[in-house]
Amino acid sequence: FASSPAIDPDTVQRYSAPEELEPDHLAYSGTATVREEHVEAGKDFAIDLAFQGQHVFLVLGGDGEPLAGRVLLNGRPVPTALAGDDVGPNGRLTVTQHRLYRLADLGKRGSARLTIRLAPGTRAYAFTFG
Repeated sequence: FASSPAIDPDTVQRYSAPEELEPDHLAYSGTATVREEHVEAGKDFAIDLAFQGQHVFLVLGGDGEPLAGRVLLNGRPVPTALAGDDVGPNGRLTVTQHRLYRLADLGKRGSARLTIRLAPGTRAYAFTFG
């Protein structure tokens, strides 16, 4: 975990992500509450992930209302050709229920930085990779 401050569970905190992120690390920016099994997005919340792989998935959920998000690859909206099945044009993501969301499909194994901007109330649980 590369953000500051350190996580204080069940407390609303404002996080800052570093400009550079080491491989296989993640960081939060914006306001969020870290719970035992998930992080709940607050204002201007994003998760930055420096990863190696071909496919990136994230379990997300909310309270039943559609929640808007956006997925960036190396600081730009993920191109349609590299977007996972749940990401639309211009990196748009809509979280409608608790499930596994397909965020990126790089076509081949590689290294990149993925930023997932989430609407307040969105819950993020666990990443998986392929």
